[in-house]
Amino acid sequence: MNFRRVVIIGLLLLSGGWSTAPGGEDTVARELILSQGCLGCHAINQPGGTLGVELKYVGQRLTADEIRQKLLYPAAKLPRSAMPDSRHLSVAEINALVNYLTTLK
Repeated sequence: MNFRRVVIIGLLLLSGGWSTAPGGEDTVARELILSQGCLGCHAINQPGGTLGVELKYVGQRLTADEIRQKLLYPAAKLPRSAMPDSRHLSVAEINALVNYLTTLK
């Protein structure tokens, strides 16, 4: 993990920007959010882009299955979506992202 990622994760945790789910899946999900560039378009509380929707309450707006479908096939309901699909990730990585994002309420 590079220095920039460590600083961003530390700031997000200190600011309350990311909730902490039990176990190691939340760590995997946060690392994926950073490494896949999600914060370039999406924000979780303060840090992040504004092109995509704010993810702070995504678990309140969407079910786990809806989040999974959006990650795998982002253009299915929004054909002009600029969001890249996440089909290159493993099942465990997708599950970690889905499980983490559903906690954001």
